[in-house]
Amino acid sequence: MTHLNTHPWDEGIAEIQISCGVYSLQDNLSKKERMQMNTSTGKHLQFLTQMAVNSPMFKLLFKNYHNHYIQVESLVKQMAKEIDQQQQQE
Repeated sequence: MTHLNTHPWDEGIAEIQISCGVYSLQDNLSKKERMQMNTSTGKHLQFLTQMAVNSPMFKLLFKNYHNHYIQVESLVKQMAKEIDQQQQQE
């Protein structure tokens, strides 16, 4: 258990953002794949942040990531709804 407390969990956050960010910018991804990747990335980032939450700085970081995740999730759902409405009108 000691190694979990001393592991630099926060270092994984940037790695995940960089690798998933580049992947998500590809034009050939379907909407479903992009949504799955965003969900998976969010879960990984949430895990890493929770592992590092002992630090006050990471409590603030977690709060910011959580707020960002909620906002992005809301925007993606709204965008998906608008796309579906446009496709139904066509």
